[in-house]
Amino acid sequence: MVSLLAVVPCFWQQRIQAGDLSSHVYNAWLASFISSRHPAGLQLARQTTNFLFDEMLSLAAANLGYAAAERLVVAVTVLVFVWGAFRFAGRLASGRPWGIVPLLLIFAYGWTFHMGFFNFYLSLGICLWALSYAIDFRWPAAALALPFALLAWMAHPLPVLWSAGAITWAAARQRLRPRTLFYLGSVYAVTVALVSIGLQLRYPAHWSAEQLFTLTGADQAWLFDTKYYLAFAGILFAWAVPAMRHAKSRESGIGFGKLPAQLALLTAFSAAVLPGRILLPGYGHGLEFITERMSIIVAMCILASMAGTVIPRGLQAFTIVLALVYFGMMYHDWRGLNRLEDRLDQAVAQLPGGTRVITALRIPGSRIPAATHLVDRACIGRCFSYANYEASTGQFRLRATAPNLVVVSEYAVSYQMKMGAYAARTQDGPLFQLAVAPAGVTVNPLLPGERQTISVVSPF
Repeated sequence: MVSLLAVVPCFWQQRIQAGDLSSHVYNAWLASFISSRHPAGLQLARQTTNFLFDEMLSLAAANLGYAAAERLVVAVTVLVFVWGAFRFAGRLASGRPWGIVPLLLIFAYGWTFHMGFFNFYLSLGICLWALSYAIDFRWPAAALALPFALLAWMAHPLPVLWSAGAITWAAARQRLRPRTLFYLGSVYAVTVALVSIGLQLRYPAHWSAEQLFTLTGADQAWLFDTKYYLAFAGILFAWAVPAMRHAKSRESGIGFGKLPAQLALLTAFSAAVLPGRILLPGYGHGLEFITERMSIIVAMCILASMAGTVIPRGLQAFTIVLALVYFGMMYHDWRGLNRLEDRLDQAVAQLPGGTRVITALRIPGSRIPAATHLVDRACIGRCFSYANYEASTGQFRLRATAPNLVVVSEYAVSYQMKMGAYAARTQDGPLFQLAVAPAGVTVNPLLPGERQTISVVSPF
C-alpha cells in the first residue's frame, strides 16, 4: 500500500513536473539521436559517475517509448529512495518506523525531486540502503554495502562521500568514549571550516548566509510559491514535538547521544559551512546547490531520530493531514505546469522537423525554476532545444566538442539563453524563440543581432 501511494504522483497527470527531468528525458532522446546520426561536434562520453539515471531512461525508452520510460524510471527511483530511507531509519531505531511514512513521502517529493536532481536522488536512496546494512557492522550483511556504494557512485558521488563519513563516525562512536568523541567532533568542525576557506580561496566558490536556512531539512517542503510555507512550518512543528518531549524526559530516543541525531548535527554543520556552489577544474558548469542537496540528508537523519521515539497519535494524525495538504497543493501546481507545457507542445508541433528553438520562461516568486526546461520535453522527436545546458558542462555523458547546429557548445551562452539575455549570432543558423503570452504561444524567428524576450508566466 505504501509503495502504491509513493508512486501515485508519477501517474496522476499526463506528465511528471520535476525541473531538470524534462532535460534528462530530452537528453535520453538526444543520446539516441547522436548514436544513430553521429552529428558533427557532439559525442557520448564514458563516465564513472553522474549517469546511472540517464542510462536507465535510455534503456527504458528504447523498449517503452519516452513517455512511459519517464514514468517507470522515476517511479522506480522514488521507491528506491523511500524504502532506502525507511530501512535506514528502521535499522537505527531497531524496528519498523511506520509512523514516519507521511513525512517521508513529503520528502520523497520535496525540493530535490522537484529540481529534477535524479542522479543525486537515486544515489542517496541507494546509499541509505547501503547504510542500513553497514551501519551496525554486522557481518556478512555489512559486506553488501560495497556493491551498493559502487552503484550509487555511478549515479552521484556526493551521497557516497557522505555515507563514508557516516560509517566512519559510527565506527568511532563504537570505540571511543563520549568525551573523546566530542573532541573528535570538534576537530571535524574545525577541519570542515578550514576546508571551506581553502576551497573559496583556491576555486571559484560561493558561500551565503542563506545556507543557514537549510539546517533543519524542512526547507525541502518549500517548492513553488508562498503557500508551501505552510508545509515548511508543519515539518518544523513535527520536528519540535519529539524534541520537547525529550526536554521533559531523558528517556526519549531523539537525544544527541544517539547516532541519527549526531549524524544530523554533523551534516547540518557541514551544509552550513561548506560553499553552496563551486566550479572545479575541467568543467564548464559548477557543482551547485550543495547545501540544499545536503538538507535532504539532514532530514533523513532527523526522521531516523524521530523513528526511535514513541510518536503520539495526535502527531501522527497531524503528519497525515500535512501530507494530504502538501500533495493537494502539489497536484494543483502540476496541473498548471502541464497546461503551460500543453501550449508549448502545440506551438512546437507547428515547426518543421529539426528546427532549433529557445525560450526564456520565468515564474515570479517560485523557488523552483519549474518552467526552465519545459521546452526540452516538448522538442523530443520534433526539434532541437538549442539552449540545452548538459552538453556544454562536461558533467554529463552528452558532450559538445565543437560548435554545432544541435546544441550550444558554451555553457555561458546556454545560461544567457536561459536568462533571456541572448542576442542571436550568424553562426546559429535559423533560430526560433517561443514567447508565452496570455493569448497563446508565438513562434518567432530570431535574426542575427536580435535579442530574445523573456516570458513571465504564472501557471499556479
